[in-house]
Amino acid sequence: MKRIFIILVIIGIVAFIIFGFWIDNRSSRNAQEKVGYLLRNGNCCIGSIAEIRSSHLKGGSYLSSVVYEYQINNEKLENTNGLQTIKAISKEAERRLNYDLSKGERFLVVYDPANPENSLLLLDRPIEKEGDFERYVKEMEQMRNNNGR
Repeated sequence: MKRIFIILVIIGIVAFIIFGFWIDNRSSRNAQEKVGYLLRNGNCCIGSIAEIRSSHLKGGSYLSSVVYEYQINNEKLENTNGLQTIKAISKEAERRLNYDLSKGERFLVVYDPANPENSLLLLDRPIEKEGDFERYVKEMEQMRNNNGR
């Protein structure tokens, strides 16, 4: 009886681990699809960091998401990029999440013109000086034109 219990516990643990990997993989695929769709079809604007959220684990904490604000047609919107989404954007976006982000910093935002609440704060495209926004918009247009061929 004790042996059967141990086998069932081991099977349960293995099933839990497999389920966790499946959920993580599915979440990652969904994030990649969202990023791809918005990079191919989204309009651009400038957004600023409103809040940086951390998750605390034994032994320390890590940044887990960024809340940002942006404005479309005089309507102020707020959204959040979670870790999976930021990883799907680029390695540079993921690196920036883990270092030197401050409230008020500005970045390029891409949003779905049909649903402006569906958006991404592109942490790999900071708006630091005049002309950055226009340069990024031009880069996005070139990327779209090159991918359309």
